[in-house]
Amino acid sequence: MPVLVDGGTWDVTFPAFCHLTLDCHYLPAHWHPDLGAGPVKAEIRERIDAAAAADPWLADTRSPGSGSGRCHPPRSPPTIRW
Repeated sequence: MPVLVDGGTWDVTFPAFCHLTLDCHYLPAHWHPDLGAGPVKAEIRERIDAAAAADPWLADTRSPGSGSGRCHPPRSPPTIRW
């Protein structure tokens, strides 16, 4: 569940960044005795990567001036901090 969106520092243009804070709950049955929450985190990472790859704007990693017609900066995969 998204609980916080921080969308940059500019008032009227595309933000330079977007930080999304999520609150993810899972059932105790999904806790792995050896890996802890690792499998749950891996599934969350896979879903975020799939959503980013499915979005044409996020998937476009070409830089401005490359002939792409886009004006956003080059994209990198979403960063996740646990």
